[in-house]
Amino acid sequence: MNKSVVYLFVSIFFLFISCEYQLGENFMDFEKRQVDSVAMSVDFYGPFIHDVENGTFVVENSGDAVCQIDPLPGFEIEKQIIRLGEMVWESNGTQCDFRLDVDLIPNGSYELSCEIIARMNSGTVAGQVGIEHYVEKRSWPLKVNARTETELPLLHRVNEEGLIEISWEVDEAFRDGFDHYRIEFTTLKKGANYIYTTRRSDFDIHSYADKRYAGEKGTYKVYLYFKAEADRPRSLGSLDLEQAKPQVQVEYRTKNRVRLSWTYPYRSAVDVVYGGEVVAEKVTDGVTEFPLAGQEAGMVELRFSPVDNWGYENANYTFNLENYPKR
Repeated sequence: MNKSVVYLFVSIFFLFISCEYQLGENFMDFEKRQVDSVAMSVDFYGPFIHDVENGTFVVENSGDAVCQIDPLPGFEIEKQIIRLGEMVWESNGTQCDFRLDVDLIPNGSYELSCEIIARMNSGTVAGQVGIEHYVEKRSWPLKVNARTETELPLLHRVNEEGLIEISWEVDEAFRDGFDHYRIEFTTLKKGANYIYTTRRSDFDIHSYADKRYAGEKGTYKVYLYFKAEADRPRSLGSLDLEQAKPQVQVEYRTKNRVRLSWTYPYRSAVDVVYGGEVVAEKVTDGVTEFPLAGQEAGMVELRFSPVDNWGYENANYTFNLENYPKR
């Protein structure tokens, strides 16, 4: 019995020695090894504008941001370190929340980087005790381009071509540093805000006629950008527009047919929808006639869009024929 106990202790002793040697070997070989990738994706969400053409993130306003890492199978994220200039944020795990405050970050070009520290979770002894580490760094160019704002209104009119035309004033003192004007139009499209931009490089032209606008609700803003990257762009004014409504007349309506006419403040092409079907397309003269298909009454929808068949978003107007008397 005593001999069995001795053999047991000897066996445990040699097993312990072999395990200790194995761990030490892993530690020497695998601590903080560089790999091609430990993540399927590293995504940033927040107040970024993705300049696809230049492959750059642009930040114009302060806001909360997050870095989300999707690790490859076999890896577990232990830590991520986000760096932007002198600013550093850390998180233990796949998500790091941080805030970009443009009042604390001067305008300019930076590198936004994410350093990932991961370990294997493949079930090896080294992986289980957490000594098999891997690191990866990913980085992207980022431009901080915060802008000054103003309460000044933009002037506007509907010009002779039926286009909305906005105009602004600018101080002559800005001429030497001027680079370009940026005209923005923000509208609701498929439940989300979309911003469309136009660039103008002539300092002396202080107006813009928009061929894409067909009466939808939205906001125009104009900014002056400077040649020096560190100079913050200046707002020159904004304009809020409600959706335009046409003046509709039913010229005649019988049991089987109806003739409509309308006036509208903007140059546009109109699709007429009745009973869920388009009964007239791209009407530009403000009048159309279509059959009622035996229906006594129904909803009519006028879909206004730019004549050139491209624009921001259709401006739609719906009414019920029951509100108009039959001839």
